[in-house]
Amino acid sequence: MYTKSTLASQLSKLAVGDQFWFWSTSNAEPAKLPLIIQPMSEDEDMIKIHQLVKSSRSLNGIECLGVGRVLVDGTLQLQAERIAPVHAVEIAMWALGNRLTSPDLSILRSARFVCQLDGEEVMQFGYPPAFQPAAVWGRERNVKGRIQETLTVISDMKKNDEGWFALFDSGDMPQPHFIVWAAKDDPEMHGFKAEFIRYRERSLPDSTAIVGMLKKVGADKILLTPFNNADGWRPIMNNVIATFSAACPEVKALQKAEMFAVQKDQLIAWENPIRKTLENPPDKPNKTNKLALPLKQFAAGEAIYFWFGKRGTKSRLLLDSDRKRLKAKAQAAPKMDQFTRGSLETNKNGGIDFIGRRPYTNFVNDLIAWYQQQPPFEELGKLHGSRFIQRDSNGKPVDRQRNPQAWNQVK
Repeated sequence: MYTKSTLASQLSKLAVGDQFWFWSTSNAEPAKLPLIIQPMSEDEDMIKIHQLVKSSRSLNGIECLGVGRVLVDGTLQLQAERIAPVHAVEIAMWALGNRLTSPDLSILRSARFVCQLDGEEVMQFGYPPAFQPAAVWGRERNVKGRIQETLTVISDMKKNDEGWFALFDSGDMPQPHFIVWAAKDDPEMHGFKAEFIRYRERSLPDSTAIVGMLKKVGADKILLTPFNNADGWRPIMNNVIATFSAACPEVKALQKAEMFAVQKDQLIAWENPIRKTLENPPDKPNKTNKLALPLKQFAAGEAIYFWFGKRGTKSRLLLDSDRKRLKAKAQAAPKMDQFTRGSLETNKNGGIDFIGRRPYTNFVNDLIAWYQQQPPFEELGKLHGSRFIQRDSNGKPVDRQRNPQAWNQVK
């Protein structure tokens, strides 16, 4: 049975980068909860969340089922198609009424709500002003791994103290991140490594990660020595500072951070033109690509649905045999400059046609660019030569895209 203790326990285990399914109702019955969350890592196919929702429904009220994500500053971002301010009020009133017996419910103080329509954000809101003061929520409770923890670790370091760092661009997350662990507390890097792997898995592989050693060389100055290629580190660090300076003014101290490479027992500034790119970056974990299974299912004759979007220079392809599950995954993706969705079909040449419901300019060219950026896996080749067809509501083709010449230049 899902109780307030269950919810409080799950909230207390959340860490930055975690994603979860959530369900909410605007009119919970007295004995039931207005909010249910289920970690996505434990329920990728949404089986448990649907079971929990089935036993928690109220006779009246507006229900919504969506995706939650823990942002780097500790914000719980809840996004769904039917979520509305009335849900925020219901959650706040219930949490405040129960926080004395379940203090970890106060983690909900940081919640932000995003209403989407057809995959696009249409409204973002928080709690009404009456529910926002920190004093209303009592003792502060937070998720693990926030940027504020990094700043505390650096502040507590003394001159010449060392640590481990990981610098992430935003990638698939709405915010960049900077993780620091003090070496005196983690001399063998066990805790740092575990946190790095956990966050990397949660933030998805599109993010750039620079990892290395940190040394505090002054009251407000740190020296960074990377283990891997640190090209582009300065813009990422500047993004960290710009993103969090309003809420955490102390992050501005990172402006004095410097990146150095170690060559022949000498420190050379990373921006120094005589420095050569460091070799042998750490290998990425060898994981089965998430697209392998749906591509195998498609080859076996099963129906497969797709979602494809592009933001800036980065694209993402999602495939699934379940429409609702695919829709939930798409909601968890960052906002795209353009996207489309639909199903896969085998054409007469044995290749794959992406049958889209929405227009998408230069779909095939963007797919080719995405294809070239993917780590190799056996099933990836099935997408080679793919075409795009947009059909109207009557199934009539209104746009056909193909580029065999470009595909022929791709291995």
